[in-house]
Amino acid sequence: MSSYIGSSAPSQDPPFAATPGSEVPCSLASNQSNFRSSELAQEVPECAVSSQQSDDSVVYIGTKPPSQNPIQADYWLSWFQAREVHVPESGQCAMLALYATISNFQGNTLKCTPETTAEANYHKKAIYVLMVSNLPADAALGLVDPGDMLDRLYPDSPRQPTKEASTALLCTHLLHERARSVDASVRRTHWADACVLRSYAQYLRQPLLVIDVKENGDGSMQIYSYEPIEVPPSSGVTRHTHERGLCTVVNAVDTSEYLRVCGRLHVLPAFLLLRHHEHHFYGVQHEDLYLRWHAEGDPDFAAEMAHP
Repeated sequence: MSSYIGSSAPSQDPPFAATPGSEVPCSLASNQSNFRSSELAQEVPECAVSSQQSDDSVVYIGTKPPSQNPIQADYWLSWFQAREVHVPESGQCAMLALYATISNFQGNTLKCTPETTAEANYHKKAIYVLMVSNLPADAALGLVDPGDMLDRLYPDSPRQPTKEASTALLCTHLLHERARSVDASVRRTHWADACVLRSYAQYLRQPLLVIDVKENGDGSMQIYSYEPIEVPPSSGVTRHTHERGLCTVVNAVDTSEYLRVCGRLHVLPAFLLLRHHEHHFYGVQHEDLYLRWHAEGDPDFAAEMAHP
């Protein structure tokens, strides 16, 4: 967890309330001292995340139903003084929600002012450069299927005859998206999917926690992350390491344990909220907790905050 915003563990645990159902034995093979996020839940294969499709063919991310009583998303967020941030409904809500989260936007609603648009575009361009850079290796290793991705993006277009042609066309699409401003509207088939969310985590260099929020407020979580894999030598290229994105679907009990550990270590997760019934992502802000926990791990930053 060293890549998160945070610091060494506090002298005592934060005063978290007991989570409903937390007394039920859970599947973690760890305790408070050896917790590993890889033990949370079953890993979902790349780009094969359990999903449901709406009538407009937009791909959504699957969840794992709770084995006990469901837990309200707001309850988890309250542990981190977190509040949702509404972002414009232009079709690029995932990118705008990510910007609201990583900038700790202060307010209930993010508007696309010239300043926020420029800052969000900066992050978007960097993310799409990363996606273009990773795509050839992802396609060659079978981590993604460029043909399937193009079918989702452009359902009315004919399929390319080869993987190489699909990869080249998908790269062209990503470069076009890189140049598109976050305040521009996009078609529904271009909304963010699991592959895009995993790229967000790779860009942040920390896991991205996406909480699905039902209409009644119940929450369920996926963790988007990444891991290095060894690529065997081929065509004269020496063995090297490539980084692939991952999505892990987490049940309610394990979500509570994961977030408790984050709280004990003063680690502030990167959250996004996804309300399926609205087809919309929300960002999350943490008020002054963002600055306080960040300052604990950075003496220079703490001094600057104390004496601006």
